[in-house]
Amino acid sequence: PMEALQAIQATHRWADNFVRQLHLCPWAGSSLDKAGAICYWALLVDEEDEERVVLNKMEEIVREAGVQLTLATSDDNEEDGEDDNNNGGRIDPSVAISFIVLVPMKRSTKSNNNALPDFGSFHEFFIDLEDRLLDECDDYWDLIDATEEHDNSKNNNKSDGDKNNKNNEETTNNNNKVPNVNSLGCEITIAAFHPKWQFNGGGGGSNSQSDGDAAAIDYEKRTPYPTISIVMSSVIDSLLKEREDGDGTTNEDDNGGGDGSSALATERIADLNEKTLCAIGVERLKEIFDEEVLGCPMKGHS
Repeated sequence: PMEALQAIQATHRWADNFVRQLHLCPWAGSSLDKAGAICYWALLVDEEDEERVVLNKMEEIVREAGVQLTLATSDDNEEDGEDDNNNGGRIDPSVAISFIVLVPMKRSTKSNNNALPDFGSFHEFFIDLEDRLLDECDDYWDLIDATEEHDNSKNNNKSDGDKNNKNNEETTNNNNKVPNVNSLGCEITIAAFHPKWQFNGGGGGSNSQSDGDAAAIDYEKRTPYPTISIVMSSVIDSLLKEREDGDGTTNEDDNGGGDGSSALATERIADLNEKTLCAIGVERLKEIFDEEVLGCPMKGHS
């Protein structure tokens, strides 16, 4: 549909003309320059659709997109070898990103944005989804730890001969059990964006520059449409390690080092972005956003 195409083009312009140009994301340029690294998912929303139904559907797509991203970046997907055009081959996790975009259908004379969730509802939905993904990750590692502890306890009570047979039996059993546990929350990191995003209620606090409903820092999370991005958590963690070289220590978890280090990395990026955006000022940011994201045609990039 034309609405979906226009939304994808606008999101691409935002990534290219705003995020990349203002250096708001460390790997934006690499993702944009690598064919096949960015995957767009569009969910069409009608004015008559109930908000809860729309957001539930968006969660389904986020999870599906997360699974697809995990598979596309997996080492198991290297059988076709390296391919500059990325035709069926593995995508480098450091550049892979997916965007799930809510798109209003233009069927009435009303403002088409009426079909989309407002910022408050969308933000609440995102926080809830993020929390559930993290909880699922915790449950996954709890089960892995419990399974290993149980196996070790059993093996300690077996003779050498019985132990070998039992190990083979339990390995098969574990291989059957572990994939059935939802580990998606351990694999991916999600972020939310919205056309009316507001930190701390909007133009107050330290970011006093305001255009009436926005502060400079709000443009870190403002997109043409309500959007959720997905990247591999391992990339966030790797970024933290690189930036830890000169100072501090890294507190890594034995179970994949997940949410703690990811949170620190994103906080560092956010601090840099706040300085950048506040230096530019909200009025100039609005001009750039309106001209380069909402107003200009998409550059020739597939």
